[in-house]
Amino acid sequence: MDISSLLIEGVDAVLDLASQLDQTDNLDADVNWLGLSSQCIGAAQKSFDMGNSVNGKKWLLAALKIHNFLAEHSANENLKLGHEISMLRIKVKAIGHLGIDCEEELLDIRSIRQWFFRKVNLTPEEAEEKSRSWVTIPKDEITRLRNLKNILNALEPLKNCNGIHEDLKEWLALKNKLP
Repeated sequence: MDISSLLIEGVDAVLDLASQLDQTDNLDADVNWLGLSSQCIGAAQKSFDMGNSVNGKKWLLAALKIHNFLAEHSANENLKLGHEISMLRIKVKAIGHLGIDCEEELLDIRSIRQWFFRKVNLTPEEAEEKSRSWVTIPKDEITRLRNLKNILNALEPLKNCNGIHEDLKEWLALKNKLP
């Protein structure tokens, strides 16, 4: 399937295709899914810039569904984490434009917080301590701290957002101390 043709059909056609991913275990190999997601994010920004938040939201929801499918079907943990971080960025972008709404998957700050604490098996104090001695810790611990920093970079735009939990703010304040 040609992405250009699909994009010409519009946001509803793309969202329909992305929504169908929930009902399959197989990707259409003819679709450049990462390219489609990237195009959706760009189209969302254009929609928001033109004041069309309804379409902006649909474009971001399509991108979110694509990355969710790719994350769920990634055999490699690093690829899975990359798709999950992309999902965070999409949600953060949506919240920046539309605000927090815990009743909607795309705008739910609680799901972001829950995901974060499932992924992070450290306290801020432990992360800071490991960061101070990062040159002497094992490589897998350095990778863990770098992954944490990448996650925090994705969450950074929420730092001053009303409705963000204090525990996430504490982690965001630690970001620049991580390797």
